[in-house]
Amino acid sequence: MKISAFLPVLAVLALLSAPLAAQTAGDVVAHVPFAFEAGKLSFEPGTYVVHKTGIQGVVKIYRLGEGGGAMLMNLPKQDKRKDGKNLLVFTRYGDSHFLKQIWTGGPIGMELRPSPRERELASNGAAPTLAMIPGRSRRSGE
Repeated sequence: MKISAFLPVLAVLALLSAPLAAQTAGDVVAHVPFAFEAGKLSFEPGTYVVHKTGIQGVVKIYRLGEGGGAMLMNLPKQDKRKDGKNLLVFTRYGDSHFLKQIWTGGPIGMELRPSPRERELASNGAAPTLAMIPGRSRRSGE
């Protein structure tokens, strides 16, 4: 049998597998050494996975090796640096950390809205600093 007979089959398989690859592309794994808040939720220090759900404006964050997690709403954020790094950015007020941005290696990142507690700290005149935690792309099977 000629190899040209297999080309249409390979093309269909490639098209069918593209959505599966897109589901895991862009997931970020990062070790966060401090407790933090995202939205109205609190998270303990640990290694976290940020997973793009396929729903625009929604990501899932969960602790590596554990079930559950939380869905977080976000807004797109343009990356002016264009360095393509995986990064979690936190706003820090004293000892309190708030997840602010998620960068998954592409030119468009995700920005979370400030939580009520974060807005309260900001309105009290507290000066924020940024904490940046590098991440890595999630490997399949992890």
